Amino acid sequence: MIFIVTFFTLRQQLIPEDMLGRVIVLTRLLAFGPLPLAPLIGGALLGATGHFWPVIVISATVQIGAATVAWFTPLRTVVCGPAR
Repeated sequence: MIFIVTFFTLRQQLIPEDMLGRVIVLTRLLAFGPLPLAPLIGGALLGATGHFWPVIVISATVQIGAATVAWFTPLRTVVCGPAR
């Protein structure tokens, strides 16, 4: 939960005020757009294998992949000025 607050604060500090609404819409589209696909893919995988372990392994792999990508982005080392 702290990550979300930090992300929102950083986004507000880095994005120009006139672009902020567009950036928020784009991040929400990217975050929530593919959401309906996850249960479909998980259900198909569960139906094909009959076991839940492949779903857990794929989920863990995606989480670790996302964390790895986030670790190597320049946003990790950004220093912001004073709040507007």
